[in-house]
Amino acid sequence: MNPQTRDIVGGSAGGAALGGIIGSFTGDAGLGALLGAGAGAAGGYIYNQSQEPSRGYGRPPPYDGRRRY
Repeated sequence: MNPQTRDIVGGSAGGAALGGIIGSFTGDAGLGALLGAGAGAAGGYIYNQSQEPSRGYGRPPPYDGRRRY
């Protein structure tokens, strides 16, 4: 599983759990879980995009004129 998938799946699972708990207080745990999963997936995606530069997926290092073999 790549890091992007892991972050999105983790966010959806956490969001669904939290949404289900919050939704149970209003009497509709299923709707809360559904909305929480969507919000969690969006949060996981945003988190992943903010972490990509530190994971080395960004631009390659600038060319400094030396050959690398």
